[in-house]
Amino acid sequence: MPGERTIALLAGVFKSEPHELVAGTDYPVAKAERLPVVVTRYTEVELQLRLLALDAERGLDDRARDDWEHRLRVLGKEAEDRREAGAVADALKALREAR
Repeated sequence: MPGERTIALLAGVFKSEPHELVAGTDYPVAKAERLPVVVTRYTEVELQLRLLALDAERGLDDRARDDWEHRLRVLGKEAEDRREAGAVADALKALREAR
C-alpha cells in the first residue's frame, strides 16, 4: 500500500489531485484523509527550463552555458511530448544566440 507521499508524488506526475488517484479504490480512509488537497505538477522539462531561466537572470558564465547546453541536449532527446521538445529546442537556440 503506497504511503501518502508516494500518492502525492504520483498525482503530480499524472497532473491530477491525490484524492482523484485513490477515489474508488481500497486505499484506507484514514490515509486518504491525510493526503494534500493539491500537489505540484511540474514536468522535468518545465522544471529544468525554469531553473535555466533563474540561472540566466543571475548571469551565466561560459562554463554554466556549456553545462546548460549539454543538459538541454539530453533533455531534448528524452522529451516525449512534442510541445516540451519544442520548448527545449527554443531554449537551446536562445542559449546559443546569447553567447
